Amino acid sequence: MSNNWPCTMGSPEAVSVVFMFPGQGSQFVGMGREVYDSSPAARRVFHEVDETLGRHLSRIIFQGPEEALTSTCNAQLALMTVSVALVRALEENLGGPITDAVKYVLGHSVGEYTALHVSKVIGLPSVARLLDVRGKAMHRASSLCCGGMAALIGGSLSEVEAVAARASEYGICEVANDNCTGQVVVSGTESALQQLPKLIEGTGIKKVIRLRVSGPFHSSLMRLACNEIGDFVDQLEMNPPEVEMVFNVSASTHSDCNAIRNLMVRQVVSRVRWRESIEYLIGCGCSEFIEVGPGQVLVGLLKRIDNSVRGFGVDSMESVRANCSGVLKSEKLAASNSG
Repeated sequence: MSNNWPCTMGSPEAVSVVFMFPGQGSQFVGMGREVYDSSPAARRVFHEVDETLGRHLSRIIFQGPEEALTSTCNAQLALMTVSVALVRALEENLGGPITDAVKYVLGHSVGEYTALHVSKVIGLPSVARLLDVRGKAMHRASSLCCGGMAALIGGSLSEVEAVAARASEYGICEVANDNCTGQVVVSGTESALQQLPKLIEGTGIKKVIRLRVSGPFHSSLMRLACNEIGDFVDQLEMNPPEVEMVFNVSASTHSDCNAIRNLMVRQVVSRVRWRESIEYLIGCGCSEFIEVGPGQVLVGLLKRIDNSVRGFGVDSMESVRANCSGVLKSEKLAASNSG
């Protein structure tokens, strides 16, 4: 893998910590309850989001029912809330902001909005209102088309693109997530997705797994949601990121607020270039990746992209304390000594 990457990192041998934030599909009823009970800073996050929304999202997160939590309108907000709460617990235990210890942030799909807040681009009330608008807009767009998503396991990205092109003869089928080698997700209309098992015959793609999602996200079928999201994003007060942030649409960093606004809107209808984003960061010398949020889906993808780097999950108070006494503490001390 080439190390000639356009990053602002110094020595490629230096350890750089990356925070990764998970997207829709990682949620489960009861997530975040332990950190809520254990950390005052985390608890304040749940209360602030509830107050901003004017409803008890935290009750749905902790008690369900699962059907309510997995609804796009709630799942996106819930994942952001739990991930931010875990960041606050980390900061509480670290004794300072994570900007002292983390070099880069990125998020998978809706996880990118968590990264926008953690990197200080937008405040917590703003990101909560934005995700409320985003979730409802995507739900409305999904209700107007009969579509969904499917993971294609095995094979190369080019093989998946070729299969998607053939499936598009029956409707719409587009690559939505390039997650890692051997796992690419497509979005499309039901008429096109139904053809996939037949179309993968004779290719390196081993199987098709339909995903339990409510719409064909990250595809042109979400275009209706763009105007509504764009109108809200245009009104947001934003700041350049305090931690370098890699974006799904470009698989590279950006600091200009107008460019970030554009990327936020485009993300809804664009491919999540996750594999490329991780490769970009590895090329920048990053070797410690911490997934902050429920589950360890992104840690699993990381190992399939490059198993030479280290991945950790932070989804409990035990893992909060472990990371604060380990790599994050070391990086915070290194940053303090260099200042």
